[in-house]
Amino acid sequence: MSITLFSRSQPYYYYRIKACETDSFCSDYSDPITVYPAPVTPKVTFNYQQGKAGFKVFWDQIVRPKTANDGPATHYSFEENLGSGWSSVQEEEANTQKEYVSKLPSTYYFRAKACNETTCSVWSSANSVTVTSPLTQCPL
Repeated sequence: MSITLFSRSQPYYYYRIKACETDSFCSDYSDPITVYPAPVTPKVTFNYQQGKAGFKVFWDQIVRPKTANDGPATHYSFEENLGSGWSSVQEEEANTQKEYVSKLPSTYYFRAKACNETTCSVWSSANSVTVTSPLTQCPL
């Protein structure tokens, strides 16, 4: 059995259930579960200096819901795409940044999503950083 509820105005709800064979013969209520709406989608940004091989990728930490229809975030998933599809870099961790010390010159795409105990946001828009070759100095 399932139920779908729309237009909920609170940031979270508690639910419990019981099973009944007849009106007079029912089980005890289950322990309550908390259901949160999906968190806001985090934004992915970079700290990159041209000519360097390393950079940091950051994504928003969702501490408090922006509206009553948004849930809190307890962990994040983070992926990168090197041109052959998305691959997981971080699954269900609380970290909101990833440091790369050395990357070959190329364009790298990243995305993140925020999750809680109930559900996850949609993936963020893919954001890219282009690592360029280190600048060389030429004698004049």
